[in-house]
Amino acid sequence: MGGGEAHYLVHGCLGQVLRALAEELGGEGVRLDAAVEEVDYAPTPEGRVRVRYRASHPPATVEVTARAVVVSVPLGVLKAGTIAFRPPLPPPKLAAIERLDMGLLNKVFLQFEQAWWPADQVTFSYLPPAAPERPGAAGGARGGAGHSHWLVVNCAEAMDGLPVLMALVAPPYSWEMEKESDDAIVADFLLHVVSHVARALPGGWGRPGRPIPAITARHVTRWGSDPFSLGSYSYLPVGAGPCDREELARAVGDAVFFCGEAAHSLYPSTVHGAYMSGVETAGKVCAALGAAAPDPGGPPAAAGADAAARRARATAPTWAAPLRPPAYKVSWSQLTAAEREAALSLGFNFSSWDHDGPPPPASTRSWARLSAPQRQAARSLGYTAAAWDADSSSSSSSSGSGSGISI
Repeated sequence: MGGGEAHYLVHGCLGQVLRALAEELGGEGVRLDAAVEEVDYAPTPEGRVRVRYRASHPPATVEVTARAVVVSVPLGVLKAGTIAFRPPLPPPKLAAIERLDMGLLNKVFLQFEQAWWPADQVTFSYLPPAAPERPGAAGGARGGAGHSHWLVVNCAEAMDGLPVLMALVAPPYSWEMEKESDDAIVADFLLHVVSHVARALPGGWGRPGRPIPAITARHVTRWGSDPFSLGSYSYLPVGAGPCDREELARAVGDAVFFCGEAAHSLYPSTVHGAYMSGVETAGKVCAALGAAAPDPGGPPAAAGADAAARRARATAPTWAAPLRPPAYKVSWSQLTAAEREAALSLGFNFSSWDHDGPPPPASTRSWARLSAPQRQAARSLGYTAAAWDADSSSSSSSSGSGSGISI
C-alpha cells in the first residue's frame, strides 16, 4: 500500500483475494484465456456494446454483447493499442493515455535451503557503489544490477516459514534484466546483493568456510515485456498531471467505463487504488444502468453467511508484518469530503485522526452495521472487519453500558 500508509505482504499471495471475489460471480463469472481485441461501442439496435476476444481453448474469435463494458486493463496495454475501440476513443482520453506512462519494478524470488538472515529482519537494502566494483563484471560496466538500488524483503512470515527472499528491482536494471536469462539475473542478485548483505549480518554467512545455502527454487518477473501489463505501475512523467488520471477515469457515454490504479487520482500506482477505482466505477455503471449501487463492504444479508465470509476474506486478508512501522492512516487533509463525513460519524475529528498514536477505539456498532463510506474510513485507519469488531467488543465491555458512538 502507498500514499502514506504502511506496506504489507498478503499471506498466501494476492491471488486469494481475487479468488474470493470471483467466487461470488459463480463458475461462469470469470473467463480465462480470453484476450480482448476489440470493443465496439457503436450501439446496436438493442443498445448493446460488442466485445470481441480471442479464446485459446479451443482457438476461436468470440463476440459477446452487454449493456456496458468496464475496461480495467493496465495503462501499458492501453498505450500499446492492442485493444481496438470502435469508434476511436475521444481525443482528450487518447491524449491522457499518451501523457501518462508506465514504470517498472520487477521482482526476484529466491528460496534457500535454510534462512541465513535473522528471523526478525524484515527488509534489507542494498545501495550500489558509485563505480563498478570491477570493470566488465556482471551488472557492472553494462549498467546492470550493480547500478540499481535493491530492496530485499524477508517473505518467510507470508509464506508459512519458507526461507524466501524477494528482491524489488528498480530501474535501470529492472528494464535491462528483461533481456537476460533467469540464470544471469540470479547470478547478478547473488553477486551484487546477497553476498554484500550476508557479510553485513551476524552469523558469518558468505565468508570463507560458510557459503550461502543453496537455492532450491526461484521466480523472476518480467512485467515490462508481459503483453498483458507492459509495466508494473503508472506514473506522471514531465508534462502529465493528475487531471490526466481524472480523464482516464471518465466514462465514454453510458457504455464504456474505465478503472484501475492509473485512473485513481488519490492512490495511483497501488493495489488499494486499483480496488477503490473499481468500486467507484461499479457505482457509475449502476447509476448509468439504473441499478442499485453495490456495497463494497459486504453482500446483502440475503446472500447468506457463506457469501459474507467469502467477502470478508477478500476485503480483509491476513497480513504479514508491515514492511515499515505502520502509519494506519492517511492524513485528514487527504480525505475527501464524503470520507471526512464518514469519519466524523465514527467519532473521529481532525486531531484524533491525525494523532501519531494508535487509532481511537472503534464504535460499539459491528462492522456489518457500518455504511460503505464508514467502512472505507475505517480501512484508511488500518482496520479490517475482524479488528474493528474486536475493538468494538473491547470498547463496549470496558464502558459497561455500551455508551460508544451509535451509528
